[in-house]
Amino acid sequence: MEWPKAAFSYGVAKVKGKWLYGNSAAMVQLPDPRPVFTLVSQMDISTQAIALVRLDVKKDHREAEYCEASVWTGAKIEDKNVVPLTVTRIPNTNNLTITPQADLPAGEYLLIPDQGKGYDGYDFGVK
Repeated sequence: MEWPKAAFSYGVAKVKGKWLYGNSAAMVQLPDPRPVFTLVSQMDISTQAIALVRLDVKKDHREAEYCEASVWTGAKIEDKNVVPLTVTRIPNTNNLTITPQADLPAGEYLLIPDQGKGYDGYDFGVK
Protein backbone atom coordinates (compact mmCIF):
# COMPACT_ATOMS: atom_id res chain seq x y z
CA MET A 1 0.00 0.00 0.00
CA GLU A 2 1.01 3.59 -0.45
CA TRP A 3 0.17 4.92 3.03
CA PRO A 4 3.17 7.28 3.34
CA LYS A 5 2.09 9.09 0.17
CA ALA A 6 -1.40 9.64 1.61
CA ALA A 7 -0.07 10.67 5.01
CA PHE A 8 2.29 13.32 3.61
CA SER A 9 -0.46 14.75 1.40
CA TYR A 10 -2.92 15.01 4.33
CA GLY A 11 -5.18 12.42 2.71
CA VAL A 12 -5.47 14.15 -0.66
CA ALA A 13 -3.38 11.52 -2.50
CA LYS A 14 -5.14 8.27 -3.32
CA VAL A 15 -3.87 4.98 -1.92
CA LYS A 16 -4.00 1.84 -4.06
CA GLY A 17 -4.16 -1.67 -2.64
CA LYS A 18 -2.61 -4.40 -4.77
CA TRP A 19 -2.40 -8.17 -4.59
CA LEU A 20 1.07 -9.37 -5.61
CA TYR A 21 2.00 -12.73 -7.12
CA GLY A 22 5.60 -13.91 -7.48
CA ASN A 23 7.28 -14.50 -10.84
CA SER A 24 6.41 -12.79 -14.09
CA ALA A 25 4.49 -15.84 -15.35
CA ALA A 26 2.37 -18.63 -13.85
CA MET A 27 3.63 -22.21 -14.01
CA VAL A 28 0.48 -23.22 -15.91
CA GLN A 29 0.39 -21.81 -19.46
CA LEU A 30 -2.68 -22.68 -21.56
CA PRO A 31 -2.72 -22.71 -25.38
CA ASP A 32 -6.54 -22.31 -25.61
CA PRO A 33 -7.72 -18.67 -25.53
CA ARG A 34 -11.10 -19.72 -24.10
CA PRO A 35 -10.41 -22.35 -21.45
CA VAL A 36 -13.24 -24.13 -19.63
CA PHE A 37 -12.73 -24.73 -15.91
CA THR A 38 -14.58 -27.07 -13.57
CA LEU A 39 -14.58 -26.04 -9.92
CA VAL A 40 -15.14 -29.12 -7.76
CA SER A 41 -16.35 -28.15 -4.30
CA GLN A 42 -17.71 -29.82 -1.20
CA MET A 43 -19.52 -26.57 -0.32
CA ASP A 44 -22.20 -24.66 -2.18
CA ILE A 45 -20.50 -21.67 -3.84
CA SER A 46 -22.58 -18.95 -5.45
CA THR A 47 -22.14 -18.60 -9.21
CA GLN A 48 -21.90 -14.84 -8.53
CA ALA A 49 -18.83 -15.30 -6.28
CA ILE A 50 -16.56 -16.50 -9.11
CA ALA A 51 -14.25 -14.00 -10.82
CA LEU A 52 -11.49 -13.99 -13.39
CA VAL A 53 -8.97 -11.17 -13.15
CA ARG A 54 -6.28 -10.24 -15.65
CA LEU A 55 -2.98 -9.65 -13.86
CA ASP A 56 -0.61 -6.83 -14.79
CA VAL A 57 2.83 -8.30 -15.52
CA LYS A 58 5.88 -6.58 -14.04
CA LYS A 59 9.57 -7.50 -14.28
CA ASP A 60 9.58 -10.05 -11.44
CA HIS A 61 5.93 -10.32 -10.36
CA ARG A 62 2.29 -9.98 -11.36
CA GLU A 63 -0.24 -7.78 -9.63
CA ALA A 64 -3.93 -6.94 -9.48
CA GLU A 65 -5.20 -3.67 -8.10
CA TYR A 66 -8.17 -4.30 -5.81
CA CYS A 67 -9.03 -0.92 -4.36
CA GLU A 68 -8.32 2.78 -4.36
CA ALA A 69 -8.97 4.95 -1.31
CA SER A 70 -8.62 8.51 -0.14
CA VAL A 71 -9.81 10.47 2.87
CA TRP A 72 -12.03 12.63 0.67
CA THR A 73 -13.58 10.11 -1.71
CA GLY A 74 -13.56 6.95 0.43
CA ALA A 75 -12.79 3.47 -0.92
CA LYS A 76 -13.57 2.33 -4.44
CA ILE A 77 -13.28 -1.31 -5.43
CA GLU A 78 -11.38 -1.69 -8.70
CA ASP A 79 -12.72 -4.01 -11.36
CA LYS A 80 -11.05 -2.78 -14.54
CA ASN A 81 -9.28 -6.12 -15.02
CA VAL A 82 -12.27 -8.38 -14.29
CA VAL A 83 -13.10 -10.64 -17.24
CA PRO A 84 -16.81 -11.43 -17.93
CA LEU A 85 -17.61 -15.10 -17.27
CA THR A 86 -20.38 -17.60 -17.76
CA VAL A 87 -20.69 -19.73 -14.62
CA THR A 88 -23.13 -22.63 -14.47
CA ARG A 89 -23.85 -25.19 -11.78
CA ILE A 90 -23.49 -28.85 -12.72
CA PRO A 91 -26.88 -30.41 -11.86
CA ASN A 92 -27.20 -32.21 -8.49
CA THR A 93 -23.71 -31.11 -7.34
CA ASN A 94 -21.88 -28.15 -5.82
CA ASN A 95 -19.53 -28.14 -8.83
CA LEU A 96 -19.38 -25.26 -11.31
CA THR A 97 -18.38 -24.90 -14.96
CA ILE A 98 -16.59 -21.61 -15.64
CA THR A 99 -16.02 -20.20 -19.14
CA PRO A 100 -14.85 -16.74 -20.27
CA GLN A 101 -17.50 -15.04 -22.42
CA ALA A 102 -14.87 -14.19 -25.07
CA ASP A 103 -11.40 -15.39 -26.05
CA LEU A 104 -8.74 -14.27 -23.58
CA PRO A 105 -5.86 -12.22 -24.98
CA ALA A 106 -2.40 -13.61 -24.27
CA GLY A 107 -1.44 -12.75 -20.70
CA GLU A 108 -1.61 -13.74 -17.06
CA TYR A 109 -4.87 -14.40 -15.17
CA LEU A 110 -6.21 -15.32 -11.74
CA LEU A 111 -9.36 -17.43 -11.29
CA ILE A 112 -10.93 -16.51 -7.94
CA PRO A 113 -13.41 -19.05 -6.52
CA ASP A 114 -14.73 -16.75 -3.77
CA GLN A 115 -14.33 -12.98 -4.25
CA GLY A 116 -15.48 -12.32 -0.69
CA LYS A 117 -12.24 -13.82 0.61
CA GLY A 118 -9.96 -11.67 -1.54
CA TYR A 119 -7.81 -12.36 -4.55
CA ASP A 120 -6.77 -15.87 -3.59
CA GLY A 121 -7.17 -18.39 -6.36
CA TYR A 122 -5.59 -20.23 -9.25
CA ASP A 123 -3.18 -18.39 -11.52
CA PHE A 124 -2.50 -19.33 -15.13
CA GLY A 125 -1.31 -17.81 -18.37
CA VAL A 126 -2.70 -17.85 -21.90
CA LYS A 127 -0.11 -18.08 -24.66
